Formats: sequence, structure tokens, C-alpha cells
Amino acid sequence: MTTIVQILTQIFLRVVKLIFCFAFAPIPIALSVDDDGRNKAIQYFLFAASIGLEAVIIYLATNIYAVGLSGLSNTIASTNAISTIVAMLFLNGMYLAVIQYGSQFAEKLIGGH
Repeated sequence: MTTIVQILTQIFLRVVKLIFCFAFAPIPIALSVDDDGRNKAIQYFLFAASIGLEAVIIYLATNIYAVGLSGLSNTIASTNAISTIVAMLFLNGMYLAVIQYGSQFAEKLIGGH
């Protein structure tokens, strides 16, 4: 149960981050006109691109998680309860790890901080 709460918390935080990032987008657009603010605007756009890539990573991880759950539900009748629990814990742990480290991966790949 706590893994599901952690997953939902991480996804909610990423969605709020995405909303705030694009809500304040007109400010760096205005700063990019001036030579002094151009570097900050470029840094902001790289940050926005890394958030977008992070959203794509979360979307792909969610689809992979759904495929894993459907595969797990198909094998429940043929396996014992312990192996099903272990498989579910492993699947939840991998999903949570991808969500947590997706932002660091996206920032390193894009270069936005």
C-alpha cells in the first residue's frame, strides 16, 4: 500500500511541477528579448524541456507497469501466493525507481537545472 502512495505522490509532484513550469513560461519569453536575460531564458527552456522529457519517461514507465500488471494477473492462477507477492513488490519497486530517477536522468540528458 505504501508503494502505491509513494508512486501517486511522485506523479502528483511531477504534474504540479509541469503545471507551474508552463504557467510561468511568459516571463522567460519576455526575458529572452533582452541580452542580459537571454542566458536565464535559455536555462529555463532547457529546464522546461527536461520536465517534458520526464513526463514522457513517466508515461512510458506507466505503460510498462500496466503491461507487467496484466501479465502478472494472467499468471496468478498458475503460481503460488509468495511468488505473486514478490513479483508485485519487484514491479512496484522498479516503477517507483524509474519515476524517482527519471527527473535526474532528464536533467542530465537535456542539461537544464
